[in-house]
Amino acid sequence: DLLKYERELTGFYITAHPLNRHSVAITHFSTCSTQSIRDVGDGREVKVCGVISSLKITTTKKGNRMAYAQLEDLHGTVEAIIFPETFKNHEELLGPESVVRITGTVDLMDNGARIKATKIESLPQLENETVKHVTLQVNEQDVLPHHLLDLKDIFERHRGPTPISLAFHLHPDLTASVSGLSDIGIAPSPEFLEEVEHLLGTSTVTFQ
Repeated sequence: DLLKYERELTGFYITAHPLNRHSVAITHFSTCSTQSIRDVGDGREVKVCGVISSLKITTTKKGNRMAYAQLEDLHGTVEAIIFPETFKNHEELLGPESVVRITGTVDLMDNGARIKATKIESLPQLENETVKHVTLQVNEQDVLPHHLLDLKDIFERHRGPTPISLAFHLHPDLTASVSGLSDIGIAPSPEFLEEVEHLLGTSTVTFQ
């Protein structure tokens, strides 16, 4: 696609970053960013979400495959070492442009930090499976009647099991909540997030 072509041609993304649509989920599912990982401490467990920007697969002396991945988020990059057992368990998720959450321990070095990966998960799948409730945070004066009709259409396109509610901020000290916006709930996919934020603005969606 376009973003992958931009990355291959120039070495970076031009029109957009593939993680923009996952920004809320990254905040929810990460314990730190690539920028703050050094502050966590050597040997501590972290969960970092990002896109695999490069992957080098190698073979150990025992003939087992392992990999070195560059994990990129909206703040920078960090290297993840994926030892044979972890590689075997999660090989299907390893590939350039894969959006993942890597769990592992921090390995501090003189020139930075890296992650010794113990678990790799698909971030879009996490969004779909582990989000228990979605709240749309909006300022009452910013919502026009047609916005509610457009929201209904979005809910219809993204039906799923997750309950959703709308929090109207009437003024700084008063918020009115409306639940049951969609009788059957929604599927909190990246596409759902993108459509809602395009309609109502960023920082609108909260996952719980």
